Amino acid sequence: MSRSLKSWDAIRLVRLVAGIGIGFYALYSADYVFLLPAVAFLLQAALNLTCGGSGCPTANSRKRVYGDVIKPYQSGNRR
Repeated sequence: MSRSLKSWDAIRLVRLVAGIGIGFYALYSADYVFLLPAVAFLLQAALNLTCGGSGCPTANSRKRVYGDVIKPYQSGNRR
């Protein structure tokens, strides 16, 4: 839990404020269709879920794979 509360950057805070603001607007105006984007923004902010295609760096503990570890492909269909 403490790991997810540490790395809050500016855009993540913007998503949080947008989600809260849109949520208050949806409840105040009784236009409940706006609750869907509010919940989406809040989930994105809470779980940091907007980086598609490895666009954003994260703390990754995986080992790097080097060229000597990867074996070349040997096709069994040689003629």
